[in-house]
Amino acid sequence: MFKKLFKAYKGKEKDTGPARVISSPDQLNVNDIVVFKYRTELPKSLREQSLTVVSICGYEYESGVNKEISLKDQYGNIIYMSFENEDGEQTICLSLKIPREKVLTLFNEDVFSDLFEDVQVELDVQQDVPEYEGWYAPKYIQIIKNATAYFYDRDPGKENITEASDGKELIYHECESPDENFGVNVEVWSDGDTDVFLQVYIDDGAIEEMHPHV
Repeated sequence: MFKKLFKAYKGKEKDTGPARVISSPDQLNVNDIVVFKYRTELPKSLREQSLTVVSICGYEYESGVNKEISLKDQYGNIIYMSFENEDGEQTICLSLKIPREKVLTLFNEDVFSDLFEDVQVELDVQQDVPEYEGWYAPKYIQIIKNATAYFYDRDPGKENITEASDGKELIYHECESPDENFGVNVEVWSDGDTDVFLQVYIDDGAIEEMHPHV
């Protein structure tokens, strides 16, 4: 009888197939784990931290489709991770959504509102916010104004969303620091809701490990 049980167990184990290997962060799935290294270019809150993938969505821009992975830390905070490929090198963009009161602490309200107007805008941080240490630069320049995108609440790697018609339209504005290591992204939705994100650009070498969900 023990021999039969052992054979049955071996057969079940064999059916599971080889373990999944993640060779690039854009291959992450829901429930996978990401562990960041201790890197000074990372925000302090992410250094040597483990985060869990909780959802994957897609944005369709004029330049193409971009996957965005939502990561949750041990405190329940959500960090958004997207990717840019240029000349074969992948850059990771980490984004943190901040509330309106924090936006107006960091930036002058009148200057920030000019992001939506037909004028050239430069943003200077007027007051530091310690909890966002490492998430922002002292100065930004607006590089994109009133551009259109479409949001899809699903993994764009599993279908061609450029052929879909159910995308949620939004207008976005982008600012970048002079050294191109930080950004501010503003998304304005059709119902008037506005989301503001602080962004940090890093290379994928800042990731220590990626563990697939079993």
